[in-house]
Amino acid sequence: MKPYKKFIAENGTYYGIGYTHDTRDISEGVKVSSYKTIESMEEKISMQLGLASKLRAVDVDDVAARVLESHFLPPDIFGNFRRFFSQEFRCTKCNTKYRRVHCRESACAAVTRSSR
Repeated sequence: MKPYKKFIAENGTYYGIGYTHDTRDISEGVKVSSYKTIESMEEKISMQLGLASKLRAVDVDDVAARVLESHFLPPDIFGNFRRFFSQEFRCTKCNTKYRRVHCRESACAAVTRSSR
């Protein structure tokens, strides 16, 4: 099969390009995906990341992050984590900003949460 770019350059259109797989109905497909037949979540993730690493057009780190976000960190929990770890606190005495409240005695005692 010719690359699409070459086919279009020669013919000036997509018309007549053909298909790689014949089908009678676009809604036909696999009845049970391999994702459903795999028992353990560990194996599902391993296979998904394995496939992603073989495809040049796919960013494996992005796939891993999306798997974590969608399967292990529901949006509300993920948002809570993101907000918690990015919050700032400000000392009302010296006006110094901290990413987290310090628990040392040497730190300022009057720390309030910033209103970002």
